Amino acid sequence: MRLRSRLACTTVASLSIGRLADDHFTAVTFDVGSRALNFGDSLHGRTPEGLGNLISRSLSTASLPVPSVIECGDVALQGVDGGEGSCAQAALNHIRKTLDIDTPTWIPSKSSQFRDIDLIDLLRFHLIAKRRVDEGEDFLDWVRPASEEVASVIEATANMGGHGREWEYMGCGYRDFNLYTPLVRLDVYSHLT
Repeated sequence: MRLRSRLACTTVASLSIGRLADDHFTAVTFDVGSRALNFGDSLHGRTPEGLGNLISRSLSTASLPVPSVIECGDVALQGVDGGEGSCAQAALNHIRKTLDIDTPTWIPSKSSQFRDIDLIDLLRFHLIAKRRVDEGEDFLDWVRPASEEVASVIEATANMGGHGREWEYMGCGYRDFNLYTPLVRLDVYSHLT
């Protein structure tokens, strides 16, 4: 319910959902204004029955109608020319392509490069974050709240000494990165050849 209310009061350009079922990752994406959800599966499996209706019923709001129709996206077939065990990479790439059309397309023969790039990105972020923390910066110096609702919770929490509504809102003591928008974007694909 909170997600739906957040969607109703936030400007949304696209939605992306990673899905893990039977030890296999797939992804569903939706560009606002599209007539269908887009299903990305590197095994080219069938769209799970009822998934479109579930997503539509769960995420649709009066201002953001989400269709229940699902079309198969253009994802390379895993296991042809390599890429075995790379379903997570393919699913993540399907999501990234929705967010940025200039993102290189995952192909099985380059799967190890995509894994290496993601590992480098995680390490780079860790090193940058550690340096900034050592210099006295805080997580909130690197991001901005994803919506006014999130901003008001952060402000209320700060006024309460870090307790109270943040716990209720987030359901746990850690910061959910989905509630923030980064202020800096790293080009993680600059090394891909």
